[in-house]
This record gives sequence, C-alpha cells and structure tokens, in this order.
Amino acid sequence: MQGEFIDLEGLKNVLDSKENLYAYLDDAHGFSWYGENGAGYILGNHKKRHSKILTIVSMCKSFGCAGGVTVFENEKQREQIQFLGQTNIFSAPMANPVLGAAIASAKIHLSPQLQIYQKELNDLIIYFKKRCFEENVLVRTKSLTPIQFIEIGKTEQVMKIAEKMLQKGIFCSIAAYPAMPKNHAGLRVSLTRHLNFEDVDYFIDSFKLLHK
Repeated sequence: MQGEFIDLEGLKNVLDSKENLYAYLDDAHGFSWYGENGAGYILGNHKKRHSKILTIVSMCKSFGCAGGVTVFENEKQREQIQFLGQTNIFSAPMANPVLGAAIASAKIHLSPQLQIYQKELNDLIIYFKKRCFEENVLVRTKSLTPIQFIEIGKTEQVMKIAEKMLQKGIFCSIAAYPAMPKNHAGLRVSLTRHLNFEDVDYFIDSFKLLHK
C-alpha cells in the first residue's frame, strides 16, 4: 500500500528454509516503468529471481491495455497451473481489440523510447520526494516508486482532505483501515508521465493549505 519494494532477499531465505512454500508475487505496479524493456521489479533483475516464485503482472496499469501475464520459473509449474488452476481453466482469451492494444504497447516496450519514458517518470518521482522533504510533508515511502504514501492519521481526517483536494482538481486514493493500521491512514499518490513538475508543486501547495 505504501509503494515500497518487497524484501526479496528476505523472502528467498524463507523460501529456501521451507520445502513446500512457494510465493506468488503480483508485480502489477512494477511493470513497464521499471527494468529493461519494462520487465518490472522482479523479472527485470535476474538476480532477484527464484525457482519458487511465481510472478504475475497486469497489463491494466502502465502497460496501457488489459489482461495479464503469468511467468513461471520452470515447465513443471506451468503445467500444474495449466491443468489444475481453476482461474486459468475458466479464463477467456483476450478480445481482438485488446490484443491489438497489447501488441502496440509491446512494440513501445521493445523500442528505445521506453527508456526515455522511464527516465521522465523517475525524474518526476525524485522531484516529488525532494519537494515533500522541503515542505515537511510526511512521505512514508522510502523507495523511488510511482506510488508515494503520505501519512495523515485518522480515516475521517484523510477523507476530508481527499474531498477538498478533489474540489481543487486533484485526485488521490485513500489508504485506510483495514488496508492500513488504525490511525495511520493517508493519501496514496500515483505519479505518472501525464504529470509535470508544476503539477507536483500545485499538489504540495494545496495539501499544505488543507493539512495544518
């Protein structure tokens, strides 16, 4: 919820210690913006891979279409899911228009243009964290990711601030109990290439006025 990278080294140590333990990791928020060709946080770094980790990525977010991808570390895993996984058995193929969008997006991911897009977003993330630090805005997220969590406190307080921010043309999702511990609710800020430095300044100035 706070946009942090998972402790993969710690997870791998646990997987190595338990024979029948496997991990399913949803890298929906790491796809496209991170790694070579947008492979994501897990698949984009081979050193972070593990034979007992199954990786799922969504094409509904930064990939820009719909559907998902399941990546297995060996053939045995793929066969088990293919023949025994209920959600896989009863799923339907992608519609032709969605398939066309996926192919178009894949071509962008395989082009040099993607690195430019990734750098633009990374620069925006760095600027956002820098401005929050300068203005003493409490950002709990330590990682450089497009999801940044601003802790506020009580759920009612967060909802009031989010409503007033919406009136200013700023939409932030709310992260509160039970997704977060009680009294540790906050705003979940999603940074994209559709935003610029001026948008970040406007957000921070607006938030400072409302959160006193």
